[in-house]
Amino acid sequence: MPDAWKHLNLQGQGLQSLNLRLIRQLRRPRRAYALMLPFPLGLHRAYLGDTRGAWAWRLGCLAAAALLLWTRPWGLLVLPLLVIALLADALRIERRCAAYNRALRRRMYFSPQTEPPKGFRGRFGDDATDELQNYLTQKGGESAVPHVPVTRATGSRAPSFNEQEALLKELARRPNGARGRSR
Repeated sequence: MPDAWKHLNLQGQGLQSLNLRLIRQLRRPRRAYALMLPFPLGLHRAYLGDTRGAWAWRLGCLAAAALLLWTRPWGLLVLPLLVIALLADALRIERRCAAYNRALRRRMYFSPQTEPPKGFRGRFGDDATDELQNYLTQKGGESAVPHVPVTRATGSRAPSFNEQEALLKELARRPNGARGRSR
């Protein structure tokens, strides 16, 4: 399916509009991995909605830089810890993206929507039931081949392929004038 539907502006509050908003807000693992490159800034954590973790990264990297500047041997011991923490974060990005997207879907789908469009009377009710019954009655009286009586053995099922073939053969045998007369 082409992605052209993502660019539609439906100006409504329906399910398709909700899905369009959701697609724009979903988090993608590739982008989170790319944001890991400047890891001292903690952008990958902020992208996934973990502001505390982002600030912990920033403060941890700042503390490691301070230790590295003032006490060389101890600062060098902190750098491998940062690399290990970065690798641990890299291993958990997929899971964090999935959890963020799941929470976002839950929040969007279960949030109360805005009021229905103007003139919307609902799907069910007395008026809708009457309209549906009128429609079904009208459509039930119509037939693709009104002059050929449809006889079915079971009554409520659709005609089988063989029954349809028999109807077509009967139509083919009739003279041209008899096909359109019974309306």
